[in-house]
Amino acid sequence: MNEIDAFLAAIRADIDDDTARLVFADWLQEHGHDAQAEFIRFDCHYSGFAPGSWERRQLRERRRAMLEGHIRTWNRALRPHIANCKVIRGFVEIVRMSEEQCLESLGEVIRNTALRRVVISSRIGVLDWERFLANPALPELREFFLDRGLSDQTLFDRFCAAPMLRNLEGISLASSDITRERLERLLSGEALQSPIRLALWLNRLDDEAIEFLADSPRVRRLRFLNLGGNEQLTDRAISALAQSPNLRKLETLLLWRSKITNDGLKELVASPNLDNLHELNLLSTSVSDKGVEHLASSPHLSNLEVLYLTRDGSGTSDSSRLSDKTLKLIARSPHMQNLQRLQFDGNRFTDRGLRHLIDSPYLQNVTAINLSQNTNRFSVKARKAMRKRFPHALLIGLGRPHG
Repeated sequence: MNEIDAFLAAIRADIDDDTARLVFADWLQEHGHDAQAEFIRFDCHYSGFAPGSWERRQLRERRRAMLEGHIRTWNRALRPHIANCKVIRGFVEIVRMSEEQCLESLGEVIRNTALRRVVISSRIGVLDWERFLANPALPELREFFLDRGLSDQTLFDRFCAAPMLRNLEGISLASSDITRERLERLLSGEALQSPIRLALWLNRLDDEAIEFLADSPRVRRLRFLNLGGNEQLTDRAISALAQSPNLRKLETLLLWRSKITNDGLKELVASPNLDNLHELNLLSTSVSDKGVEHLASSPHLSNLEVLYLTRDGSGTSDSSRLSDKTLKLIARSPHMQNLQRLQFDGNRFTDRGLRHLIDSPYLQNVTAINLSQNTNRFSVKARKAMRKRFPHALLIGLGRPHG
């Protein structure tokens, strides 16, 4: 192992910490690679700001210009082995690969990057699992995302039983016909010992499946949980999540298009087990202004930074959209003072609702507000006042004021 390989291995070993990255940047500069060293330091600095923040928007063009040259270099080295890549904090962390590329080149890609996640870009059913699961590079893989699912039962069983995948910290199995039985298999097999990120969206999970998940000791490190699109989930599942002491580290909870009601939300936000929650997604649920009242009054959501209360435009009746009362509740709640991104599109707010946001003493950390597809048109005066109140925030759906 040469010095560069050693640095990359150190970064992969503690991938969420910037220390090894910055030490490598110092080494690169000492060896005449000033531009790469500068980019690593800059990108670590850039990534320290919240997505959508004013600071990131100010630095975005500079980052894009700096990134272009490095992307060309990485592409020359990696292009035969990957479809595309994403750079995070100065290094390639996420790659998209075809099945054949994954089989042939996964080890080489891992060795030459700070790889966190591999996304398989086409149907996994044609993958040669015997070759894939025998790859000696697999224990270094942290996250594994399958674009189009893993619905074949035999392949699913092989995946769950694979000891080479026991170090996985994140997995996404969308549209994979995951049921309670399959979830039990996944959380009791060799492949997923202690997940941090679990995305099981657009499956067939029911309340009993979520009760099993919430009771599993394997989810004690879980920070990200996506259960969106599992339309069988009711307040019974929400209650299981709320009561689980195993979910105390959870930071992101996505429940879009579930059957959560105001009562379910009331129990969820009253739970001290979710004190660490930073993002809550309730897109296209039946939660009304009354549910938002429970949410805004909860001291257990004081760390909340991202809130989705979007209403899907297709087939949504006006009565099911949130009203100005929601904005009033959010704006007047001291528990909402850490909110950064408000995704409130597809509702029926008026100028009066915007006035609540404008007059709020608690929304000083807001970096983005999405009010697009609102059923009412905001006045020029209200739009100007919003821009004055949130001068550095990304405001979507206000349109351009005229006059």
